[in-house]
Amino acid sequence: IRGYDITSTFAGAGYLTYALSTIIPTGKKTLYFEVNVSGTKSSPQVIITSRNMGVATSSGFSCYISANTGYVVCDYLTEGGTTNYTVTSTVQINDGAWHAIKFTYDGTTNANGVKLYVDDLTTPNATATCSGTEPATTLTSTTIGRNSATNNYLTGQIDRLYVLSADDSFRFHVTF
Repeated sequence: IRGYDITSTFAGAGYLTYALSTIIPTGKKTLYFEVNVSGTKSSPQVIITSRNMGVATSSGFSCYISANTGYVVCDYLTEGGTTNYTVTSTVQINDGAWHAIKFTYDGTTNANGVKLYVDDLTTPNATATCSGTEPATTLTSTTIGRNSATNNYLTGQIDRLYVLSADDSFRFHVTF
């Protein structure tokens, strides 16, 4: 999967922010990225987020490496901090190797409508069921490599980040 593209290295201090941008669509979506991380940190290492993680009432989507574990987590919280879904990989990705990650949400409350793939992009590594709908709009900035509310920086590399909307059209694509 890896090519000869330039990757973006996040050394625990850098990040990208797209102010008041709805890069991550509500409802049906697919996100794909490649990531290379070594070791663990005591706080989540944010890959991409449209919410202020750590703020209990903040709503939106986040994908991050869980604190102290090395597992990938993608979740969505509504206003007031209610969790609509959380899907956590069963494979640790903090081994210093490149990993292909794909997240899909079918936009419904169907059983196993939320899927997370790690390296094998045809068989889900983990699934979840969404407990409610996402709001029609998200007015929060999208941040890559850091949480916008706290200093939960990613220490690693990201490449080939794709965000697709319901009709599988590109909403956002960046090759670092």
